[in-house]
Amino acid sequence: MAIEELLRLRLELLGYTTLEDLATSIRAEVNAMILERRGEAGRARMEGLLIVGPDGKSTFNRLKKPAQRATWSRFRDQVKWLDQVDALGDTDAWLDGIAPSKIADFAGEADAQDADTLSRYEAVKQVALPACLPRRRARAAGVPVLHRRCSSSRASCG
Repeated sequence: MAIEELLRLRLELLGYTTLEDLATSIRAEVNAMILERRGEAGRARMEGLLIVGPDGKSTFNRLKKPAQRATWSRFRDQVKWLDQVDALGDTDAWLDGIAPSKIADFAGEADAQDADTLSRYEAVKQVALPACLPRRRARAAGVPVLHRRCSSSRASCG
């Protein structure tokens, strides 16, 4: 995003290591901003995502699970899942003012991790990365399920 802005302003690009350092500092600022907006209760909820349950899975891994083929029962399951995501807190408020490309980048990084590897990250990234994942997945997953179902059976969508 920062390089795009430099190009848009028609400024000369800096050396690679300087750009890398700039990107690292911007990323740290964004992580800190998300952490600050979360508050202590929100931070505790996000850290709770990494706890592995008796079934051997963490809430974080269940959060990454994509929606399945559209059926009414799966839509109801998706709505329950969205309720669990909403219980984490107001992701829109946490991510307000952060570039969509940065949110997508963080969500992609979170999606590539499991609870064990994410638990080894520094605390600020443990909160910032999973905070971006619901925004990317949750809303996008629920609406198409209902839309596809209603498209195939208009009479039952009432």
